[in-house]
Amino acid sequence: MKSGFAFIVTHLEIEGDLPVEILDGYFFRHARDQEIEIIENILSQSNYGSWPWPAYNETLTIVEETGNIRRSGEKLPRDQWKYWVIAYNYDDKENRMHDIDRALMLLSPDIETGFVVVFFEYNQQGRKWGCTKPPPHITEKYTTPPKCTEYASTISMSELGKICNIVRSIDELNEKYEFINYAIEIFDSTKLINTHLKAKTILYFSIIEALVTHKPQDLEKKDSITHQIKSKMNLLQKKYPREIPISDYFGDYLAPKIWGILYDYRSVLAHGGKPDFEKPNKHKILKDQKTISVFLKENIKELILLALHDPEFIAGLKNADDTRHL
Repeated sequence: MKSGFAFIVTHLEIEGDLPVEILDGYFFRHARDQEIEIIENILSQSNYGSWPWPAYNETLTIVEETGNIRRSGEKLPRDQWKYWVIAYNYDDKENRMHDIDRALMLLSPDIETGFVVVFFEYNQQGRKWGCTKPPPHITEKYTTPPKCTEYASTISMSELGKICNIVRSIDELNEKYEFINYAIEIFDSTKLINTHLKAKTILYFSIIEALVTHKPQDLEKKDSITHQIKSKMNLLQKKYPREIPISDYFGDYLAPKIWGILYDYRSVLAHGGKPDFEKPNKHKILKDQKTISVFLKENIKELILLALHDPEFIAGLKNADDTRHL
């Protein structure tokens, strides 16, 4: 085998001109006709149930009575089909698709690949050598609502341009910052969980704790995990590359209050309790589990990007008891 491509399973619109080299020798581009035929064949054999994959080549309509989105059955013009691939040649260098996949999760919107196809010839030419199949979590996620009927998310060329810097920043992490690598690996593993949002919430907090907290030494010094989360996440939200307004998720509350309630919610789950979304000034402020999960995920993406940009700052924050001088 001499070349291959990874299919972008996320339903995307690209804002800009392709192809673009996202890492040395790796090109994000439109799928060619031969590749589309292979992709459609693999997808047709991989449905989770009766629902189709996202509308990569089909128009969507809104049902007036319900407001729901449904498939129209009408094909888009071929130049508007949304089959994207990351194409590469095999050579003496190691395959970097795993590293690219980790970087794709940190973009806005985050992107997932579904499977890989390899060829006997360079530049995805000649006979297909073989392919992987979409793993169960991908098939389940993208062939059930809401993913299979969602409109495409739009990603900019500037966002795709971050991939190279993310991969290189991860490569440059030394042993001192192994905790950042650990957090990235755990975050990458969360994509294996589709529907169990409670489990995902506990995992999300384990990532946050790994990045910004240390083991409490003296509760009188106010270095409890709860205090660390409230004070440090309040500081970090002001330093993120991309702003994540709390008001967009939970209303007009101060960050320390929200993070305190979020950590209490996490503790209830971790100890086998049941969150109370009805009690005022408690979990009710958090609205529901989906809102919590999305908010935590977006914060973790920005936190990891900040850690890659300035690992020394994050290491100092992790070990700090007092954030006032950071």
